[in-house]
Amino acid sequence: ILSAIFSRSIAKPLASVASHLRESAQTGSLPEFPSNSVAIHEVRQLTDSFNHAAVAIREAQANLQQAYVEFVGSLASALDARDSYTSGHSQRVSETACAVANAMQTSDEEIAQLRIGALLHDIGKIGIGDSVLQKPGALTPEEFALIKQHPTIGRQILEGVHGFQPYLPIVDLHHENWDGSGYPHGLVATAVPLCARMVHVVDAYDAKIGR
Repeated sequence: ILSAIFSRSIAKPLASVASHLRESAQTGSLPEFPSNSVAIHEVRQLTDSFNHAAVAIREAQANLQQAYVEFVGSLASALDARDSYTSGHSQRVSETACAVANAMQTSDEEIAQLRIGALLHDIGKIGIGDSVLQKPGALTPEEFALIKQHPTIGRQILEGVHGFQPYLPIVDLHHENWDGSGYPHGLVATAVPLCARMVHVVDAYDAKIGR
């Protein structure tokens, strides 16, 4: 009888631990067990160790995310530095697009996606020569055709990098027009995601006032 009672007293907290771990597997987030919620010393040690590990992993993820954002900002700044005319352009587009998104009451997740995607929207211009990007006069049709390739080049640069997938629609589609006259795919209306449409408008606005 004592053995059965003792067995049940262990089985219940272990079942609770297993339930939390199953939830972690489904959600992708590490659960934290309530402090002193388990009476059995050995099981409590196990949950305390798991809590310490979960906190350490979350802190590491936050640090990695911060480093990632700083890297993206540096990448955008390096691109803008190729031409004094575009200096600070990507940062301004990112900040203004996020302000627009806030005014439109879009979700925090969309705003986070917009912030990084806007910083990266012109990354494909890395593949365009300075003789075209910095040409003082009007572009020839051939030169403009080269410029129109930068969304596709940007997508090709980023699509093989883990973690950049959420920003590909902004990079690839920020020159699509509502009436289908844009590039590179000629998409119409809501076929273009909202974030890409916002970057398109803010990009054009910043280019205009920059002149």
